[in-house]
Amino acid sequence: MDLRSRLKTETEEVHRRLEARLPLLSDSLSTTTYVSLLTRFFGLYLPLERAIALHPAAALPQLDFPRRRKADLIRKDLAFFGFIGDDIAGLPLAAGLPHVERVEDVFGCLYVTEGATLGGALIGRHLQERFGFTAESGAAFFHAYGERRGAMWKAWREALAALPPETDGDRLVAAARATFVAFEQHLCGGFMSSFPSVE
Repeated sequence: MDLRSRLKTETEEVHRRLEARLPLLSDSLSTTTYVSLLTRFFGLYLPLERAIALHPAAALPQLDFPRRRKADLIRKDLAFFGFIGDDIAGLPLAAGLPHVERVEDVFGCLYVTEGATLGGALIGRHLQERFGFTAESGAAFFHAYGERRGAMWKAWREALAALPPETDGDRLVAAARATFVAFEQHLCGGFMSSFPSVE
């Protein structure tokens, strides 16, 4: 089984659990809950992207990591909702993110964030229909890559497929699973724990 197939199969349970607990596509989603989720996404993406940026794999031209960073898009959305510099700087950062020490860790983490970006198209449409939020007004994060979304996902798949045969698939999958778990804990903890499943 190739790496992408393993990632899909071996993270499916934790992936579905996270999706079921997030209310982003719920008709009950409020602006308050949405903004609260944005602050939590920021607390995930900022430290994760900083850690990946320090790894040599981030410089791989086929990965094009600088264009995949999204913390600044979330920062833009928060600014739309009135957050200023000190507000954003004081947001809590996620604990329990994988240690990014090897190339497998980089690709495992990015499997989660790139997959989330691909799925963000549906969320972006829902946010626009429900609240009028767009890429320029409160939902830049969920419109990441714009019309290049498909091309960026294809390039990501190709970068994953180009990893050498000696790549440790077990470690890569473990990093992806750990990233999903950290996302669930940070996004769904506290007030989110009582939000009804959207399955």
